[in-house]
Amino acid sequence: MILTPFSSPGVLPPDNTTAVHWGFLRAFNSVADIVISIMEEQYTYYPHYRLVCTGTFPSSAAFLNGLQLTGRQGHSLGGALASLAAVTLRSNIPGLAGRIKLFTFGNELTRDFPTHIPISPPAGQPRTGNLAFSQFVEELLGPINVYRGMS
Repeated sequence: MILTPFSSPGVLPPDNTTAVHWGFLRAFNSVADIVISIMEEQYTYYPHYRLVCTGTFPSSAAFLNGLQLTGRQGHSLGGALASLAAVTLRSNIPGLAGRIKLFTFGNELTRDFPTHIPISPPAGQPRTGNLAFSQFVEELLGPINVYRGMS
């Protein structure tokens, strides 16, 4: 895995040891400005909604009035991008503090991510970043808002 310092629009990691997978970061940053712009606009219309980042169909980030998720959430590449999106959106939209939920799935090989909850399916999100990134996600979103299913 090729790690690079985490740098996304509007995000200030705690230090320069926070690193993520180069390819995931490049993929997310290619659309980050558009995603931020759309989500800022949606937040002005729906400020009481929560944001759920899952990395699955119909969208990687969607405002939901309730919290009803079905199927495989946050699996594979979508889960990695959802992790980056959650941090970036939380950093750019201050009103989302405590209102973002991140759902991803992994397996024993990708265990170094915050908040492990034993759930299936057998496929999983690849490791997105290093331990410093994992700690940054938990610190920024809050550990009760980060859910990582393990198979």
